[in-house]
Amino acid sequence: DSDSPTAFFLGRQPILDRKGETVAYELLFRSGETNAAAFSSHHEATVHVVARAFSELGLQNVLGGQMGFLNFDASMLSCELVDVLPPELIVLELLEHVEITEALVDCCRTLRERGFHFALDDITALEPHHRAILPHVSYVKVEVLGMPDDSIAKLARQLKPLALKLLAEKVETVEQ
Repeated sequence: DSDSPTAFFLGRQPILDRKGETVAYELLFRSGETNAAAFSSHHEATVHVVARAFSELGLQNVLGGQMGFLNFDASMLSCELVDVLPPELIVLELLEHVEITEALVDCCRTLRERGFHFALDDITALEPHHRAILPHVSYVKVEVLGMPDDSIAKLARQLKPLALKLLAEKVETVEQ
C-alpha cells in the first residue's frame, strides 16, 4: 500500500552496454509514487536503499546477478553501512558534489584494498581536483545531456589512457 508510512519503492535504473544489454543497476530509493526521494540527505536515502535491498527484498532479487551502483557521499564511506555491503556486487558512486580531499582519497584507497570499486558521477569535464581520486576509480559516469559531441569525444580521449570504464548517463538518443 503506497499510502502506508512504511511504503517504499526501490528504483532500479538499468545501466546498459553498447548493445543495449543490462550490465548493472543504479539503486535508488523512492519514498512514494513520485520519482523523487523525500529525505533530508543522500545519506538517509542510501541507508534506506541498503536496508530495504538487504532485509526485505534480498540483494540477489534486487540485482538479478548484476552489479549495483549506490550513491555515496564522503561521510557515508566511513560509516558502518559500508561494512555490510558486498564489495563484489556494489559500486560506490561518489556524487558530483563530494569534495575530493586527502581524507577522501585515503578512505577510497583503503576501501579499494578491501575490494570495493568506485564511480565518479555526473562528470562533464576532467577537472584538476579529479586527478587525486582517479587512481581509485573504476567507472566515470559522463553526463552527456547538453554536452556537445566534441566535448564528449575530448573527455573520452582524456580518460581512455586511464583504463576507466566510461558510462554515459542521461542518454536520449541512439546516436548519443
